[in-house]
Amino acid sequence: MKKVVVFKVENVLVGEYDERRVDEGNGRKMVRRIVGDEVFGREFMKEGKRGERVVMSFGEMREKVSELRKRDEVLGEEIEKRMDEWERRREERLEEMRRGYVEEKFEKRGVRGREDLLVLEKILSVKGGRMVFVSGERKVRVENLLRKNGLERFEVEKDMDFLKGENEEDVVVFGKVKDMKDLWGKVGLRRA
Repeated sequence: MKKVVVFKVENVLVGEYDERRVDEGNGRKMVRRIVGDEVFGREFMKEGKRGERVVMSFGEMREKVSELRKRDEVLGEEIEKRMDEWERRREERLEEMRRGYVEEKFEKRGVRGREDLLVLEKILSVKGGRMVFVSGERKVRVENLLRKNGLERFEVEKDMDFLKGENEEDVVVFGKVKDMKDLWGKVGLRRA
């Protein structure tokens, strides 16, 4: 069994928050508000992989606006102007969203794989192992998040430097959510 189990917080615990995906969805909603539901359904929907109607990506909408502008110059121009403004402010919005998520919502969320982490924590405490969460600047926030989710025996480190001197055979690092699918096998345990 591994003696040191490491989780990279940004990718494992908060990896599902993707501000770019959220922002893209908000951009699509903005286009829908401008053109109305009827025009949106007719112009900005396409056939999906399984034959269902899906909303175009923001990039595809950009191309469609050029086509729409040829048919309705006033509407096409208005949409294009608003899309340009939307893209100009993108980085500012993304930064606001990241900051808002970290400051207001991070500690309120549930931890992915919480039950497994609780069991693993107990096993490591009996076997003498360590559970370490690596997080850039948010040490206190990560500690609060983990405690809120029932974990008690863990360490939070700023970077991976704490692994210097550790035997590679004794360490497993979970850097992505999909890595945790085989949590028990990677730690060196069989789940009953």
